Amino acid sequence: SRHPHRPFRSIAQRARSLARGVRCLRPPATGAKGAPAAALGGGMCDADPGRDPNLQAALDLWASERDCSCVNLGSDEHFKRVWVFCIIVSLFICLVITLPMCWTSAKKDNDEVTEVDAEAAEGSKGQQNRKKREEEEEDDDIGGPDPDLPKAREHLRKTSATVGGKWLGIFSTSVGQLSEIGGVGTELYFVLLRRLGLCFLYMAAMTCMSAAVNSLGSFAPDNGQFLVKTTIGNIGASSADRFISPEQRYIVLKWNGFCQGIPATTMTTIISWLDWGSIAMFVGFIAFFRFHSVPTVATQADRDDITPKDYAVEIDKLPREFDGMEKKNEEGKTQYEVELSELLCERMNLMRTKDKNHNEKCGVKVEELILVRDWGGKFYDIKKKAMMMQEEEIAKHSENEAKAAKLGKKIDKLTVKLDKKLKPEEELPVVRAYAIVSTSGDARRLVTDYRFSVYSLVRMLHQCLGNLGCCVSTGRFFKRNYIRIRTAPEPTNIIWENQDVPYSMRVLRTGIISLVFFVIVLLSFVLVYAANTGAKRNMESSSQLLGVATCDPDTSVLAASDAYECLVPNATSWTLDFVKSASIDVKNCYCGTLGYASVIQDPELVEGICKDWLLNNATGVGLAIFASMIVVGINVVCKFILLTLAEWERPLS
Repeated sequence: SRHPHRPFRSIAQRARSLARGVRCLRPPATGAKGAPAAALGGGMCDADPGRDPNLQAALDLWASERDCSCVNLGSDEHFKRVWVFCIIVSLFICLVITLPMCWTSAKKDNDEVTEVDAEAAEGSKGQQNRKKREEEEEDDDIGGPDPDLPKAREHLRKTSATVGGKWLGIFSTSVGQLSEIGGVGTELYFVLLRRLGLCFLYMAAMTCMSAAVNSLGSFAPDNGQFLVKTTIGNIGASSADRFISPEQRYIVLKWNGFCQGIPATTMTTIISWLDWGSIAMFVGFIAFFRFHSVPTVATQADRDDITPKDYAVEIDKLPREFDGMEKKNEEGKTQYEVELSELLCERMNLMRTKDKNHNEKCGVKVEELILVRDWGGKFYDIKKKAMMMQEEEIAKHSENEAKAAKLGKKIDKLTVKLDKKLKPEEELPVVRAYAIVSTSGDARRLVTDYRFSVYSLVRMLHQCLGNLGCCVSTGRFFKRNYIRIRTAPEPTNIIWENQDVPYSMRVLRTGIISLVFFVIVLLSFVLVYAANTGAKRNMESSSQLLGVATCDPDTSVLAASDAYECLVPNATSWTLDFVKSASIDVKNCYCGTLGYASVIQDPELVEGICKDWLLNNATGVGLAIFASMIVVGINVVCKFILLTLAEWERPLS
């Protein structure tokens, strides 16, 4: 023949035709309930002669459990449908939540602009109304110790989060109104909460397929914890009768009566990229909020709001006293105030001449200078005495003579203590000062002029060279002291009763509080660790081993500790009679391999060999819940402890 290969091709074609004919003459396959494969959706599942017998047996078991004739490994249409379904549901939920939030935010911003324009259009009438409201608020502050409940309620309403006497709504309050109520910090807090909610929503939408695929598996030990079934450790189906290698795990999905399987290794690659994308989204959001949103909002607030902080500076490292500092001039100012004000004005004039872009028309002036005196750490006692005097007056008015007498004794004792310690105010040493200048530009230039004074090493070097009279200018010195000038905090943030606490005392108190905080954290860690360790010790299923080096932990550690190694391949081949006469470790291994759901459905196992295992599992779950409750309890206790310690620390602001 000219083509000797043709007869062989004909034989092969005839063999394939004969095979197709034999296949068509086979009886229809039946499922677990005897129904035809077509009715159950099994389809045509080609058997691979070289397939591992254990895997084939597992596939038959999975098909039987799902009422399918077989598991088709050659198609993935079902999983594509699940992908499309998850994407549609995720997009729908994200749009349903995001669009109303964006629409309401834009509407509230427009309402705020309208309110600002309306206030600007009011002009003098609006100023008269505000002046009238301020006079009414001043009248509210006038009163004796007689309780006036209606007036108190009205004062509470006026000073609370109200507009026109009406409380602001929880859902109708805009972010701008939150900023007016609690400042920029409150605004940023609620903005962060809202954006975090959206970020977590988008992360959940991105990884919803992961949770859906994981929940289809049965690989994780079944110890009654449902959330474990949604983790990556549960991906792929397992067989209690036959052990299969982790590399042969399949995800089996039934859709409309058909069962399809896809290798877990294929899906884990996709899930890993989705998890990476969601984590990258979260990190990107945090970086954007920290380095863009916070500075932008803070800068905008500084531009929009004019506060005393813009005109104030804090001055410290001052000379505590000098001769003649207590003398007063005709205006009632001490010599200390006069000379310090002159130095500040001199420096402001010099900085104005260097700044070519300044446009201030008014002259430099220190509008107000407040000297913080060293009351020997007793200024707190002065405030305490004033509060006790107020309580005494209230007690007398309410005819509580016992309480009034007790408070009177405390006040007398504190008064004697203060009289022994205190001198006239003008003779007390100066700790620091707060100055308010005429323009915000002068305040910024003063801080710039003394910008190196905030560094201790530079300040010490400058001080030494200035005292020696070489290399540095003493123009910034006050009474041979290189003072430090910084931006002052808001007046409402200054804790005045702590201003005279010595620096060494504040450092000591801060160290003690840090030590107490460390002890609290260490104690919390020990309690949580002990509870979690007890929970894991009682949950025997956590020590199951697959016998595969890539999945199991270091078995040499278990061997060194003489711990029992629960090998799942061995446990799947044990019989019930063998387990009944075995040790407690073997029983726990067998029950853990079966899983909580399988054990709880068999009364013989519940009351027999798995009874102790169930009790241990229940104890472990209880300890895990107790560990969570410990964390909650620690947070509640720490709140009160830290608030108390924060007051005891005596911070300046």
